[in-house]
Amino acid sequence: MPRPDKEEKVRQLAEKVSSTTATLLTDYQGLDVESITELRRTFREANVEFRVFKNTLAKLAADSAGVPDLKPFIDGPTAYAFSDDPVAPAKIIAEFAKKHPFLRLKGGVVEMSVLTAEQAGELADLPPLPTLQAMVVTQLKSPLYALTGVLAGTLRALLYALDEISKQKQEEPTEDKVESEEEN
Repeated sequence: MPRPDKEEKVRQLAEKVSSTTATLLTDYQGLDVESITELRRTFREANVEFRVFKNTLAKLAADSAGVPDLKPFIDGPTAYAFSDDPVAPAKIIAEFAKKHPFLRLKGGVVEMSVLTAEQAGELADLPPLPTLQAMVVTQLKSPLYALTGVLAGTLRALLYALDEISKQKQEEPTEDKVESEEEN
């Protein structure tokens, strides 16, 4: 019979997986306490939650969260990094793994899509979220600037044409002027 405290942990983990943008799974076997403490501190500074759950509970939570394809990655010592920025935990893990080769990515979930270790590792190569957002905004603005330039060019051409017509009208002798000159 399931115990209420274990059911609560399964519920919490399932909620974390489904409510955060990214959940990355890591194998931390071989890291000493000092290294894990350093990793936790780095995660905390980046607003990334780093926790360890029992594998049986984590597999139940994967089913409950709607990502049963995550279960093959839940094997052996597994720690979970939860974040709303999928790039931040991947970058931290990649940087930390350079100094501590025992730490490795197992896989993850981003926007409810299961990623392999290789796919999760590729997140570390992406620019940070604010940079990505700025790139998207720039791309969205560029057609607007082009349209503005085209419209301004058309209006400018119309104004030049009207100005030329106005100048020609001023230079042409009107009929009244021609008649008055003939009478003299």
